[in-house]
Amino acid sequence: MKFLKKKLKMCESAFAVKILKYSVAGVLSAILLSGNCGRQTAEKIKYFEHIPVLCYHHINPSELLKDVFINTVPDDFEKQIQFLHSSGYMTILSKDIPDVLAPAKRNIIGKNKKPVLITFDDGYKSVYDYAYPIMKKYGYKGILFLISDKIENDRSRMYMNKIHISELIKEGWEIGSHTITHPKLNSISMEDITNEIADSKTALEKIFGIQIVSFAYPYGIFNKKVLNLVKDNYKYAYSTIQGNNYEFNDLHLIERYLVLKTDEMSNFKMHIMSKKLECRINSELYNNVLYVDVSFPQAARERPLQVYFNSRIIRELPAEDEYLQFKFNYYYEYNNFSIVMQNDAGEQCSITKMIHISKSAEVY
Repeated sequence: MKFLKKKLKMCESAFAVKILKYSVAGVLSAILLSGNCGRQTAEKIKYFEHIPVLCYHHINPSELLKDVFINTVPDDFEKQIQFLHSSGYMTILSKDIPDVLAPAKRNIIGKNKKPVLITFDDGYKSVYDYAYPIMKKYGYKGILFLISDKIENDRSRMYMNKIHISELIKEGWEIGSHTITHPKLNSISMEDITNEIADSKTALEKIFGIQIVSFAYPYGIFNKKVLNLVKDNYKYAYSTIQGNNYEFNDLHLIERYLVLKTDEMSNFKMHIMSKKLECRINSELYNNVLYVDVSFPQAARERPLQVYFNSRIIRELPAEDEYLQFKFNYYYEYNNFSIVMQNDAGEQCSITKMIHISKSAEVY
């Protein structure tokens, strides 16, 4: 015990120390974080291992949108929100991300709470009619990514108007840009790309008198030019890359779980609680075909897998071997390939790899 006290005194300015409970018999455990007393460490302490971000579109009764796969029935939506609430999740907004990645003493969501971001693309009125009351019931706030041209030029009456959006802003919701007209940004001119990305921000700030700091890529499509322009105009940008944001390595390619009509509750729970899967993914282009090689650790073998390409599930299979190979045709310049499995504890594990190629086509 004397040695421990002496050690703490020597190093108190150089590293953080946590001492766990002591039993009658003596010290059960003591954890000293960091090593050399003679130098300060520049390593940033992360508080949360991963932070899930959900992506919704329509929240409508099934009879109104029978064939829309990006619709979530209100009853299912409430079950999902109820699960998050009972599991200790609390919603945060884009501006809160730096704080939840900071040391625990700066954690802005409270003791024993876990952060989650709930986003809604396009700005459909069904979000105001059905999702908003449910979110408010549980004390949750969301992020709306708006197509600026639809706010005052909506003949379909499917989208929220200025009054609806203003009410959500007063309730603490975040407003982000989803371009002016929702184009495929990799298929238009550079001038049009600039207008869609920069002018939508200007338009939203003028209409609502607030600062717009976040952006969501329409259809999840982007290339290097799009990415650079988004970085020039926004602090945060949300993709449709499947994943749970381990340490938010890129704040302009924030990963999201796309919630679909066909999702069962068990699948939703697994995505929320996803852990990192340690395996190796390599990719190579050969004769216009993208080959993806995957090597699994021993713990991942003989387990059922789900394989995603650009956030679309393409196959389910058992991992019978330590090595698998997949092949795809060209898709977007930037692609994401994900493998998801379940571990012994019933938790979902996943790994995502960004794949950079230059042409466009479909998956085999």
